[in-house]
Amino acid sequence: MARMVKVSVSVEKEKLRLAQEQAKREGVSLSAIVTRGLQHELDARARLEAALELYGPDGWPTPEERRKVIASWTTQKTKPRVKRTAA
Repeated sequence: MARMVKVSVSVEKEKLRLAQEQAKREGVSLSAIVTRGLQHELDARARLEAALELYGPDGWPTPEERRKVIASWTTQKTKPRVKRTAA
């Protein structure tokens, strides 16, 4: 289990209010909401770094390259079923 540490942060009042409401709706602590947001930011940074490593700082994928990547995520890995006809 991860070791937790207590920190002090400053946030805008409205953002704090919204986060507290979200925590109440979900039945979790404010810390859980803040931790989730932090993890989301860390994951986004990791995705960006992976993209930069793959394409380089000047070489974002072309629309065609993006389509190929998305297609590779959604391509069926198994053969489609063939309908049998009654003989």
